[in-house]
Amino acid sequence: MPARFYAGLAELQGGRADDALATWTSLLADLPPDAEFRPMVESGIREAAARANVPSPLPDVAQQVPDEAQIRAMVDGLAARLADNPDDVEGWKRLGRSRRVLDQYDLSHEAYMRAIALAPEDAVALAGAAEALTLASDDPADPPAEAIALFRRALDIDPDHALALYIVGEEAMRRNDLETARTLLGRLLRRLPAGEPMHAAIAERLEAISPE
Repeated sequence: MPARFYAGLAELQGGRADDALATWTSLLADLPPDAEFRPMVESGIREAAARANVPSPLPDVAQQVPDEAQIRAMVDGLAARLADNPDDVEGWKRLGRSRRVLDQYDLSHEAYMRAIALAPEDAVALAGAAEALTLASDDPADPPAEAIALFRRALDIDPDHALALYIVGEEAMRRNDLETARTLLGRLLRRLPAGEPMHAAIAERLEAISPE
């Protein structure tokens, strides 16, 4: 699933918004309601539809997910339990994921930061907080500096974290730090199955920035 998300992001950044829209719409239909990548896919669909100047398909897709009121009730119940047990790291991470499902990115970030305060070396919490900041930004394809810093911390702990490798590698390319970009994207490429669309996209990007 992550590879299909990366494929859409590569298409969007390559100016192929219509292809990105098709990739992410297909991916969204396969994702469960609480999937970690779902909020980023939905955000990507909105951005791709806007760039392609076509209506977003999200209203139709949204009809396939459970009633939002039920989801909110479950999330509120989890938040209430955490108020009584604030040292539950895994609970805060679950709350962070749940807030993302509801597009409550600020609250998602807050929940992940509570987890980080309890477990500063938790790569999942660090990447989750970074994703929330990214989704809340004006342009998810260009994450804010605080999100990049959190992704870098996640990489320090888990050097093979796929999303962090991609985001930090792309940020290095924007800064023209090609050596870092080659290192990170090369590591990501080795993690991707050869048959995945993103494998070819990352390989092409690496070839474009390889020394002569």
